[in-house]
Amino acid sequence: MRAHLKIEFLAGTDIDSACCEAVRIANMLRVTIDFDFNGVKVMAKPDVCPKELAELWAVAMGAKTQIKIACAHPPSPNRSNP
Repeated sequence: MRAHLKIEFLAGTDIDSACCEAVRIANMLRVTIDFDFNGVKVMAKPDVCPKELAELWAVAMGAKTQIKIACAHPPSPNRSNP
C-alpha cells in the first residue's frame, strides 16, 4: 500500500522549515507527505533531502507552467556514492 498524507503549514512558515518537517514526518510514518506551498504542490517522500526538496520547490515556483509540482526522490540503494 502506498499512502499519502496531506498536511498544512501555518502562514509565515518558510519553505526550508516546511520541507524539513514534512520529510521528518514522512520518515517517521513511512508515507509520502503532500502539502501546498505558495501554489506549488510539494511531495515529501521518506529518505529525501529536505534541502533538495526546497530547491525543487524554488524551481517549480519559477516555472511558467500552470501546474507546479516539486517532488524529490530518495537515493537509489543500488547507486554507489562517488
